[in-house]
Amino acid sequence: MKIGEAQQIYREQVKEYRAQKVALSKELKDIQSRMKREPEKQEEYASKAATLELTLNALDEKQTEYQDYL
Repeated sequence: MKIGEAQQIYREQVKEYRAQKVALSKELKDIQSRMKREPEKQEEYASKAATLELTLNALDEKQTEYQDYL
C-alpha cells in the first residue's frame, strides 16, 4: 500500500467519524430537550444522554488519533 492510499483511507475514516459525531450530537440535543419537557422520564433520558456522551467522547478520541496519523 502506498502512502497516498493510506492517507485516503484515514481521511475517509475521519470523515465518517465526523458524520457519526454530528448525528449523535443532534440526538443528544433532542434527548436533552425531552428531559426538560418530560421531567417524569428524566432518569431514562439521563441514562441515554450519558451513553451518547461517552460514545461522542470515544469517537472524538478516535478521530483525533486518525487525524494525527495524517
